[in-house]
Amino acid sequence: MTTDNTDWNRVWKEQMAKHKASDGGRDCVAFWSKASTAKIYENSAKATQGPRIAQMLEDLTADNCLRILDIGAGPGILAVPLAKQAELVTAVEPAAGMIQRLKEIIQTNNISNLSIVEKRWEDVDLESDLQGPYDAVVCSFALGMDDVRAALEKMAAACNKTVYLYWFAEDVSWNKHYKALYPLLHGREFFSMPDSYVLMNVIRQMGYKPEATPFSYESHSAFSGLEEAVDFYRVRYNVKTDEQEGILRNYLDKVLRTEDGKRILDIRAECLAVRFSVLD
Repeated sequence: MTTDNTDWNRVWKEQMAKHKASDGGRDCVAFWSKASTAKIYENSAKATQGPRIAQMLEDLTADNCLRILDIGAGPGILAVPLAKQAELVTAVEPAAGMIQRLKEIIQTNNISNLSIVEKRWEDVDLESDLQGPYDAVVCSFALGMDDVRAALEKMAAACNKTVYLYWFAEDVSWNKHYKALYPLLHGREFFSMPDSYVLMNVIRQMGYKPEATPFSYESHSAFSGLEEAVDFYRVRYNVKTDEQEGILRNYLDKVLRTEDGKRILDIRAECLAVRFSVLD
């Protein structure tokens, strides 16, 4: 199968549609609607993603990127440290919980050069919502768009140097939990999102020359106890009935490890850091 004979954006659309159908047609933005959920993610990311953030800052410094657009910024894991060295950072984020947490961080740290656009990337207007063009457009693990080519074209249109993407190189470890639970909870098989192999081919078919660097993503989500973990994952696994909650509780009790009185879920993923110049 070659990039010349395959419409890779169509492959992306088909795999994304299959994924969403297996997940009950849900929108992943809803999972991050609570600030408490965003805080758990923030703590986990800060504890485990330091090297990746440091590498990102180093890359942007080397490329002299002073105006940066962060798409799917979450609670500011990248946007906040980027604001310390950039002239201007715009964070695009649609999830209410993430937005609330990012606003708290901006206020607490008195950050004046970081603004938030509270929209999905698909709904952003390049002229009225943004302050482009940007030296760098960053999208870190936020490529859940149905039409990834349209999303990438929009990123390129907002950029005058380089687009930086972070995505999964293979099926991630947490999907094994979905695949184990969904037949029990919902009576159907779970399908993953398209991976970076598809993404790279979409970029090539757009006429760009992507560069990719592999890296490992690790995270350790820590909870005060089993009930906090159940509350956290209830929305993620689309649990609505008492019977489903019992299944989830029993499963989590088996897979969460215990350390210093906390219940912890370890996750790992092999990923790619992808970049392409809009000047190519």
